[in-house]
Amino acid sequence: DDHEFFRYTSARWLRNDNFERQNRYVRFDVNALCDIAATACGAEECTEIKKLDEGGFNRAFLLRFDNDKEAVARIPFPISGPPHLLTASEVATLDFVRNVMDIPAPKVLAWSSRAESTPVGAEFMVLEKVDGVPLPYVLKEIQDAKDKARDISETLRHMLNIDRKFTRLKFTMHGSLFYKGDVAEYPHTTKLFADESQESDFTRKFAIGPHMSYFLWRDERKQLDVDRGPWSTASEYISGFIRCEQEWLQHFAQPRRPEDPTYRSAENNDPQQHIEALEKCLKAMPHVIPQQLAWPAIWHPDLHKGNIFVSKDAPHTLSGLIDWQFAGIGPFFHQMKIPKAFRYYGSRIELPAEGAGGVKLPDDFESLPDDEKKLVVEEMFEAGVHVTYKNATKCNSFMHALLEHPEFPIVMEPFTTALESWDRGLEELKFQLLVLSENWENISDDGEDCPIRYSDEE
Repeated sequence: DDHEFFRYTSARWLRNDNFERQNRYVRFDVNALCDIAATACGAEECTEIKKLDEGGFNRAFLLRFDNDKEAVARIPFPISGPPHLLTASEVATLDFVRNVMDIPAPKVLAWSSRAESTPVGAEFMVLEKVDGVPLPYVLKEIQDAKDKARDISETLRHMLNIDRKFTRLKFTMHGSLFYKGDVAEYPHTTKLFADESQESDFTRKFAIGPHMSYFLWRDERKQLDVDRGPWSTASEYISGFIRCEQEWLQHFAQPRRPEDPTYRSAENNDPQQHIEALEKCLKAMPHVIPQQLAWPAIWHPDLHKGNIFVSKDAPHTLSGLIDWQFAGIGPFFHQMKIPKAFRYYGSRIELPAEGAGGVKLPDDFESLPDDEKKLVVEEMFEAGVHVTYKNATKCNSFMHALLEHPEFPIVMEPFTTALESWDRGLEELKFQLLVLSENWENISDDGEDCPIRYSDEE
């Protein structure tokens, strides 16, 4: 029961350590998993299994077999969400993006979304091992700046091609993909595409069911009887997320004690104050969302560098995108963003304005200490990747229109902040709503007055 295969061994928590580790404890029959995986890989037996990785929501194992094949087994944590829906949706999503959209996602070799129906005793997926290596491995190995820029440009080219595939495919509703049989007992639609000519015999096995975003299922939210989709419009999508958060605040939010390090103020400690602020957000959002960029689109949920695999040898072409857990269909304007892998998060380089050329070293670069110069050069590369990616979206008019939308951050920040107001603080949400109301005339195009009112004192 205490084997490292079942326990979380990658980290410890400063707060609630036992609780956090228990939420990531999964006992399963190792031999049964190995036998199922061996059969799926056409092997007689599994010769080796080792823990490969464990993140916040699942544990991965590398399996080797007597026919020299390898596979990856994934087991979700209890904290991740509803086990059946979460696993079934990821399996269907991988099948869809791989075989319908021609995106290099891992092939599912075996799986079960119901622990009680498998000898493994836990939900699992067995995946074909993706060729290549994670992108950080390549970037770390390349020392020459020009070589690094050349090789990353090849990866960018492939990613932008995938972005075009994400952009072109328009669905009928906002939710997550499933096989029809897995959501028979849940709200769903079997009409997938806005353009019915895109339907085929292969796609008829899929359905759009409830949205599997972690925001709708985390912690006690999984116990709530709320509308999680599928939704027909972007406004319904936004309403579904906000109503779920309001219900959680109403029934589960526990006011913090003044001695708690996360305590901020009496107002911030009152769930009702958060509910009312979310209601203001809910009233405002339908008037400001860009309707021309609101069609239902699918996107990878977490494109950081570790989820992007490239060939080990130059020119490092894209070989796979892993970890589609929590993937869903949502409004294009909420789905599309510069991937985390290519986004600049630093502070040492100033990103140039549109049309102002490439990134430049700071004016005081020569006077900086050597260790600081090294950090500046590293950040200059990251900033250059960000700018290159953003400029390249000019070939995708919808992406570029969104990235260059001057008020778009003002539109989306209230919604983004609303979903985490209890953790991030009510002050941030109220500030974002104030900014939205101050810019209302430039943002809203339906002629309606701003439903958010603040006094001068506020």
